[in-house]
This record gives sequence, structure tokens and C-alpha cells, in this order.
Amino acid sequence: MNTSLLAVRLHRFLISSYVVVCVGLLGFVTWSLLSPDPYSMVRQTKLAWAEQLSDMLTHTGAFFLLSVLWMGLFPLLQRTIPGPAVFLMLAYCLGMEVLQSFVPGRECASLDALANVSGFVLGLSVVRAALVPGRIFELS
Repeated sequence: MNTSLLAVRLHRFLISSYVVVCVGLLGFVTWSLLSPDPYSMVRQTKLAWAEQLSDMLTHTGAFFLLSVLWMGLFPLLQRTIPGPAVFLMLAYCLGMEVLQSFVPGRECASLDALANVSGFVLGLSVVRAALVPGRIFELS
């Protein structure tokens, strides 16, 4: 088998796997934010400590990770982070809080929205800082 063909197939597999992880994390975060009691699954397990974390820290951390993975995907594919992708991620950060107001037992909290956006901005900053030394991409 040709070495370049093998490299192309490996690259496609890795990108596909990365996208699956991104979609899975997006699904998990969405479920966590729209579930009436997201901690019910871990309350009786060794992960019960997660319920004790600050709500702001949880929101910031989730959106930081989501941002690093999703915004980190674009430089792999096209060397830029498109402006619409940044806008959509910001809309997701704020939209999740609005949607929580329709879930029994949940509420729309401005501090949670701020934590969501903060996590996104921190994640985007990390992606940009990690890739700037070689000027690999520009925010378009």
C-alpha cells in the first residue's frame, strides 16, 4: 500500500474520530444543561463529588472544554476559525441558559450565562495561543 495513501486514510480516521468526540461532548453538555436533575446518574457512584463543585465552575469548565475541542477542529480542516462558528458557539452558550427556563426544576441564570461565555472565551484563547507561534491560522 502506498505510504501517502495510508497517511491520508489515517488522517481521515483521526479527524473523523475527533468529530465524533466533539459531537459526543456537545450532546453530553446539552443533556446536562437541559436535564431536570443531571446529577441523578452519579449521585450513588464514586463520581458523587461532582455535585459539590461550584455551578459556575462546572459551567465554565464544560464550555472551556467544548470550546477547545470545537474551535480546535477548524484549524485542522481549514487553518482558520470562521466568524460564524464563533457566533454560533456564543449563541449556544446563551441559548442553553434560555432553554433551561423551560425545564422543570431549572432556571435561566445570568451568572451561568456569564460562566458559559467565559469558558468559551477562555477555550478560544487557548486554541489561538496554542497555534499562533507558527501563524497557522487567523480568526476570520
